[in-house]
Amino acid sequence: MIVTQELTYEKHKTQIKVVLLQEQNYFCAYTDDRISPAFAKDIEHFNPTLKSTNADNYHNWFMVSHEWNMHKGTKNAISRWLKHQPLLLITDDSLESRILYDGGYYFLDKIEDIEADNLLKYLLINDLGLPEERQNYIKSLKDMGFSKEKLEQYLSNNPIQVRFPRAIETEFNIKL
Repeated sequence: MIVTQELTYEKHKTQIKVVLLQEQNYFCAYTDDRISPAFAKDIEHFNPTLKSTNADNYHNWFMVSHEWNMHKGTKNAISRWLKHQPLLLITDDSLESRILYDGGYYFLDKIEDIEADNLLKYLLINDLGLPEERQNYIKSLKDMGFSKEKLEQYLSNNPIQVRFPRAIETEFNIKL
């Protein structure tokens, strides 16, 4: 819709936010946490060197929680971006096979994968208490005593309760 209707960041921010949120199923593109209506949220320009250029478009925009966007940094965004090059793109089809999840943390499939390592560092997804949040959420689901099938059914019927879908899929071996 953003591409077909030729929506631009300068003129259509509100529409773009709505579409991106829907496309991302209301999950932050960086933390994989749910973005509820009460959360402050930002359209993130993944590559800040493209912002305000003709190359800044749908393929560079993601919805992220405002808090995480601020943690990642807006000051010196370009120098921070350049420091983390080469960088695996979050849209790369190989991301989930190159960056694995276990016990609240994301780690590299291959230790020599510089692009994936730079992405982990750039997004701070193993920092600032986020692994503990993932661990606590998964623990709370386990403490509820759901069987695999009942958990799938519960989360399917209550999508607002889903946080950290990749963690859920990995920890419970289910597909959301």
